[in-house]
Amino acid sequence: MYTTLVFVILTIVKAFYEYKIEKDVLQVHIGSCTFYLSIPWAKSLKDKRQCVKSIVEKMKNKFNISVAEIGENDNHNTAFLGFACVSGSKVHAENMLDTVIGFVESHTEAEVYGIESELI
Repeated sequence: MYTTLVFVILTIVKAFYEYKIEKDVLQVHIGSCTFYLSIPWAKSLKDKRQCVKSIVEKMKNKFNISVAEIGENDNHNTAFLGFACVSGSKVHAENMLDTVIGFVESHTEAEVYGIESELI
């Protein structure tokens, strides 16, 4: 198994050198964002799941991003959602972050009380 992995890695490295692909030619930009949501009207985890599932599905359907609930799973009044997008362009990744943030702020029943975003 390790022999195959080493062979694959060496083949990829060889391809990079053969075609002289420079670092600035191939760029991957990853945008990530965390939303801290307050759901004061939720009386149970079922109410929370309904709210979280609604916004997660809306985000997945509208944008080509990965979304997940990443924290506060046992607290029915708060939720932490995270999403990530990948792009070959830094400008596109930044625009995607801004667009999704605006979408979440305007399309959720919960109150957004914190947002942290990062572009790598």
